[in-house]
Amino acid sequence: MSKRKNRQTSRSKRLLQEALQELLQEKPYHKIIISEITERADLARSTFYTHYETKDDLLKGFVDRILDKFFDELRARDMSTPNPERDLEININIFREFQKNAAVIQSLGDLDIDCLLIDRYKAYWTERIDELAASGKIKMTPNLANYIKTFLAYSFVGIIQQWMEEDLKQSPESMGNLLYTLTGPPALNHAREVVGDLFP
Repeated sequence: MSKRKNRQTSRSKRLLQEALQELLQEKPYHKIIISEITERADLARSTFYTHYETKDDLLKGFVDRILDKFFDELRARDMSTPNPERDLEININIFREFQKNAAVIQSLGDLDIDCLLIDRYKAYWTERIDELAASGKIKMTPNLANYIKTFLAYSFVGIIQQWMEEDLKQSPESMGNLLYTLTGPPALNHAREVVGDLFP
């Protein structure tokens, strides 16, 4: 695909996502129709169907964009060199993004988004743990690795769900601190040391 085509695709998706975000400030998700989205984005209806099959796909794309930024920040850090301040800031940033996009986040109740979040988070940790194990930076059996990936994915989604159910009352800083305390490198390193021998 040419660079120009890539730019056009990115622009169209961004305009559609922004249109959905604006409309969510005005009415509930279930009352928004695709023609309203394309009209607000000033794009042809056919453009919508070039990129998405349904309105739910557009919403998932919006969430993917938030998660992409989060995972890019996680990938950019050097996991072999502890940097607690940077790790904490990354965790706080994901909650800032969710807060900034509160209208969209509140709409997720209309869509079963849990599987998307869990799948994305598990995929990230599978990639990172496999990479660290291959480089010899961590020692972990596949059995233990699977439990850790599952724990990280479900705990992340559970914390997001609880925060949403409480209408995002806690600050991003409080939520980022909680996520880091429960799932950050110190907690994971301690878990590996304590239970590692129990998972051959």
